[in-house]
Amino acid sequence: MIVVLVILTVLSSIIVPSMMGYIDRAKQQKYVMEAQEVKQSLELYLLDQYTSGDLDMMEFLEEISSQDLNDPDCPIADYMKVTCTNGAYIQNLTLEENGIYIRQMVYVVDGYKIDVGQGTYSVTSIKSGKGGK
Repeated sequence: MIVVLVILTVLSSIIVPSMMGYIDRAKQQKYVMEAQEVKQSLELYLLDQYTSGDLDMMEFLEEISSQDLNDPDCPIADYMKVTCTNGAYIQNLTLEENGIYIRQMVYVVDGYKIDVGQGTYSVTSIKSGKGGK
């Protein structure tokens, strides 16, 4: 009986950390997909506002960086196809010269900072400073 318990303890000490790593990577991928969706929604909003002539870039940048992305009054609420994780926000937004396309966006959610660029991304854990891609 003791041998069986020792074997189970050894196996659980190997399996539990590997499962935690798997869960953490799955969360990161979810947040990356969420950030990419937010970026696309922002670009659609910017394009619509630019073509209608209603875009005040400074006001928009100030408003979007302080806005809860799940708020129905958020400027991009009608463009969002995904519900953001509670507490998610845009920390930084850099636009191309034309003001329509996003060069870089930093999306912060649940202890992670997701930096989304033109076809690239990086994930950094704010708590531990670890990064991944």
